[in-house]
Amino acid sequence: MQHRAFVFIAILSSSALVAQEGLLPLRPIVGLNIGVNMPQVEAISGTPFATRPFFAGTLDLGLSWTYREKVGLQAMGFLGMNGYDYALDGFDYDVYHLTRRLELKPFWQKPLDPGLGTTLRAGLGVGMSFQGNAFRDTRRGPFLASSRAFEDQRPFLAPEVSILKETGRHRLELGLRYTRHLQRETAFSTTLVLGPDTSLAMATNDLFGLVLRFHFGLKRPAMPSLPLPAIEYAARNADTLTTLSTRRERITLWLWDNAEYDGDTLSVLLNGRPVLVAHELTRKRHRLRIALQPGENHLLVVAHNEGRVPPNTASVLVATGRGKKQLLVSTSLRRNQVVRVVREGSP
Repeated sequence: MQHRAFVFIAILSSSALVAQEGLLPLRPIVGLNIGVNMPQVEAISGTPFATRPFFAGTLDLGLSWTYREKVGLQAMGFLGMNGYDYALDGFDYDVYHLTRRLELKPFWQKPLDPGLGTTLRAGLGVGMSFQGNAFRDTRRGPFLASSRAFEDQRPFLAPEVSILKETGRHRLELGLRYTRHLQRETAFSTTLVLGPDTSLAMATNDLFGLVLRFHFGLKRPAMPSLPLPAIEYAARNADTLTTLSTRRERITLWLWDNAEYDGDTLSVLLNGRPVLVAHELTRKRHRLRIALQPGENHLLVVAHNEGRVPPNTASVLVATGRGKKQLLVSTSLRRNQVVRVVREGSP
């Protein structure tokens, strides 16, 4: 049981290193699920013991992967603790049961307030809890308690609804979650004896609780440095084509020539820094990923020539996380064009 958990954590750690190289949109997670447990108590003889809500929860380590800030997958696992409290005639007895757990959770999310950086997320966790053999006998005068758990693997489902709040590049998550084990047989039992009174307490380790998680935002690598275009473009007029908005740190552009191929060549500068230099447009779409600074960004498109058929025209498809917008950029040796991109919700 412990070996499985440690192997899983090692996989998560190596995946985090991959994320630091900017290859996958992954976020390491540290989380708590805090709730209460209520076992079922049956009287075997005499007066039954009373049970009260007692602490239960999980400590989670994992990773989340999000696609276009709409859907994603979360992998978590580590440790669960289930606490139970029993009382009768002034005797109070607490007992804890530890398990290990692994879980995959597909989720869907939707922005609530872009200005505040809040997002609604709903998901369904599918996982397995692992418990080992555990035995504990306690005697205090006339009181006797005998707790038993046997090695087992128990599948569970866990629906969850939460709110995420951006804090810089990190995210804080708060929500509600219910974990229900599909195997309904008893996971942990305790026999309680006080004189003539004997009770049997049985628990399935189901849990309803409050979720608190912290999602770490890993820094992406800096964009490669390119030389400035070897043309005189600074003195040209510049027209603003459109203004776009996004909450993403990076957006994607596709550039191509959807008219007659005539050798149009252009460069693209982001806030004065070249991100594409002397690119000849063809019918094949060229993919360009750019990293935005907080607030306003300027994409300057400059022509190196006007091809065989003036002016220099390029079809540009921009994915901002709020859909895709297609633009027709028209430049010449006298005129540049600018696309303004405003990155919202950033410090």
